[in-house]
Amino acid sequence: MRRLLMSLLFLSASLKSSEKLEIELKFKPSSKEIALLKKSLGKCNEVLMKEKYLFGEKIVFSESEQYKTMKQYLRVRSTDTKKTITLKKRSESGVVELETTVGDAEAMYSILKVLGYGETEEQVVYLEKVRKIYTVLFDGVTIEIVFDTFEQPLHMKEMGEFVEVEIKSEGFSHEEGISILKRYLLKYGLKEIDQYPPYIELALNPNNYAHKIKKIVC
Repeated sequence: MRRLLMSLLFLSASLKSSEKLEIELKFKPSSKEIALLKKSLGKCNEVLMKEKYLFGEKIVFSESEQYKTMKQYLRVRSTDTKKTITLKKRSESGVVELETTVGDAEAMYSILKVLGYGETEEQVVYLEKVRKIYTVLFDGVTIEIVFDTFEQPLHMKEMGEFVEVEIKSEGFSHEEGISILKRYLLKYGLKEIDQYPPYIELALNPNNYAHKIKKIVC
């Protein structure tokens, strides 16, 4: 028990030090637009990501829309070379992300279950995806571009390839970062995009996410 307490105290300190504002656009371009984007990119880093999303009491279900959305959730992600735990929470300025590495993903699952996350099957969602990662410098700003295809869940596998562009440089507000991302996409002929909700919401709402897709003009 003492070891568990010390681990949690260390985790809490690590998360606090790594808090950042997530600034990204997630969308599904046409095959032509994907080709235009990839043509401008160099060599990619391809990784298989296995993820467990864990919820506690702060999952929110809207009866009026019949749509599950979250104020905050935990994600444990495993690749061949790295394991991380991430807390994502919504704020007025966007999504705040706190992340740290962990040594043993299974042990972390057990700890979180004791703390009230992922206690039942309904509070655990499993995603598996292949991610191709590119990094570019645009107007002095580091941008990460990723192409995601899912293995699980099945309905997301059938949706095809997603694209995320994210600001990796620090010091930008959400509005400033989104403006930069729009200019980057516009450079490659993407005048407007359909922004999709977070992956976890697509997983939780397989037949009821269309009203959450937003048209974004670049």
